[in-house]
Amino acid sequence: MTSPEAQRWLDRMGVEALPPERAIESLRGLLRASEPQIIVAKVNWAVFKELYEAMGPRPLLEHIRPRPAEGPGPESVAQAKFLQQLEQSPPGDREDLLSARIQAEVGRVLKFAPSQLPDSQQGFFDMGMDSLMAVELKNRLEITLGRTFPTTLVFEHPSIDALSRHLIDQVLFPGRAVEPEAVSKREPQWEAATLAEIKKLPEGELEALINKELDSLTQ
Repeated sequence: MTSPEAQRWLDRMGVEALPPERAIESLRGLLRASEPQIIVAKVNWAVFKELYEAMGPRPLLEHIRPRPAEGPGPESVAQAKFLQQLEQSPPGDREDLLSARIQAEVGRVLKFAPSQLPDSQQGFFDMGMDSLMAVELKNRLEITLGRTFPTTLVFEHPSIDALSRHLIDQVLFPGRAVEPEAVSKREPQWEAATLAEIKKLPEGELEALINKELDSLTQ
């Protein structure tokens, strides 16, 4: 575990290397102790807790409250500009605008080439994202949008489309009516036509159609 690769992995986990002198002194103390299980570690709890609870709250660390960063960071100007751009955009364009921003952030987290955009419908974890990257993406979005999100955000909305839709509808602009043209973009006309035709079917034909579709799913 002393290799540079292992230490880089531990750093990403929030577990920092102990100076050799301090580690040896701690070992001397442990050898004199009577407790059967002791851990000595230099931990960045703000990083470790987020990763440890990425898939849900854990009772082990529930009483740890990492201290938030103080004061606005250098990203605050860019953040305000992007939020203003979202606010001033037509409601039907907001999701596309945010989706493009999330695409860029996902590409940075996954270290894609600048010309390679991730598929907005593909699952994050199908792209190769792991828990560390999920937390990093969540943190990037907090900076971009000026909001605090649960550590489970990326797990609960595991694609760019799902995440951007959730953030627009439930976080940034909750309860705001969507313009008719935006609805038509999300629900193509062929879907409405199909539903209208289905409603005209006699009950027997509708049942037969449903059974046929169910059979095709089990084959």
